[in-house]
Amino acid sequence: MYTGDLRLDLFINTLWMGWNLLLALVPFLLAQYLFQKRTRPSFLWLLGFGIFALFLPNAPYVLTDSIHFSRVLPDLATRKEMVLWTGQFTLFILTGLILFYLSFRKLEQFLLRKKYTQYRLLFRLFGFGLVSIGVYWGRFLRFNSWDALVNPQLVLSGIRYLNDVPVIVFVSGFTLFLLALYFVFEKLQNRLRLPVVLG
Repeated sequence: MYTGDLRLDLFINTLWMGWNLLLALVPFLLAQYLFQKRTRPSFLWLLGFGIFALFLPNAPYVLTDSIHFSRVLPDLATRKEMVLWTGQFTLFILTGLILFYLSFRKLEQFLLRKKYTQYRLLFRLFGFGLVSIGVYWGRFLRFNSWDALVNPQLVLSGIRYLNDVPVIVFVSGFTLFLLALYFVFEKLQNRLRLPVVLG
């Protein structure tokens, strides 16, 4: 939404961006509890993991919100507007992607012990593929994470679209993008020696 009032526009952006980042924060916070070294699966753990899986696509979903920026870009009249809008969207998207990396990293370290590290690439491709499907359902079919609980039949109806060529292209492309991004974050973390420890 673009009103031409810079303060109002930035405030409106902050509201919906804050909501989306709150949804992206859910799996990050759950990961801190669920994926500790000595955690043993229980009914409560499985419930938490289910919520984690449902909300995880919200983190990389923020990347698709750049469509809102592209729509108002031609209307930005001053350099100040351009700088502030660009900075706000960049910070928003980067925060969401970092939350995704940290959440998935905790999951990966919890599930893939040393003896399973040779399956890391397959694990990432499978996980990112599922996340990409979730992003597609959210962006194009307008499903919310909680729809899987309150209206599962509606969400399952989205499966029929997964063999459409445009959907396959989107899911495959987004999966590869997440894989490349994860690799970059991982290399950056190792270079800076920033540990992501369990429990």
